This record gives sequence, structure tokens and C-alpha cells, in this order.
Amino acid sequence: MAPRRLALSWKLSVAVAVALSLVVVVRLAIVQHAHENKLQVLRAEHQRIEAELAKVKEAATEADDNIVVIEDGDTRYIVELGSQTPPATPASYAITD
Repeated sequence: MAPRRLALSWKLSVAVAVALSLVVVVRLAIVQHAHENKLQVLRAEHQRIEAELAKVKEAATEADDNIVVIEDGDTRYIVELGSQTPPATPASYAITD
């Protein structure tokens, strides 16, 4: 009887090993599939951002040159090109007696 029990235990061990191998293979396939899906989503988002950036660059190159940025220390003023009105500064609002 001992050889039969030994053979049965070997068969059972092999069956368990095969079952665990299948579980591991299926789990790896699921992880890889999820990773590929995530990469596909990231590629699509990257393409969308690249297209949006191209549109912004195109709009920037086609923009009319009718505004000027004037820097005064840490302050920047945006005024229309050719405007006769100087930008308002904090000194403009100073109250003097």
C-alpha cells in the first residue's frame, strides 16, 4: 500500500503545482494587460497634449503684434501697441496734499 500512497501523493503534488502555475500565468497576463491599457491611455493623452500644444504654438505665431509687455522692476504691464495712455502704476494712485 505504501507505493500506492506515494504515487498518489506525487500525482497530487503535480496537480497542485500545475494549478499554481496556471494561477501565476493568468495573474501575470492580467497585470500585463492592465499595464498595456494604461500605456495606451497615456499615449492617447500625450497625443492630445501634443496636438493642443501645436495649436497654441500656431496661434502664438499668428497673433497680431498689437500688445507690448512693459517691465518695471517686478511689475509687468500689458499695453496696446501705439497706445498713448501710459500704464497705471501704484505711483499714479498716490494721494498728495
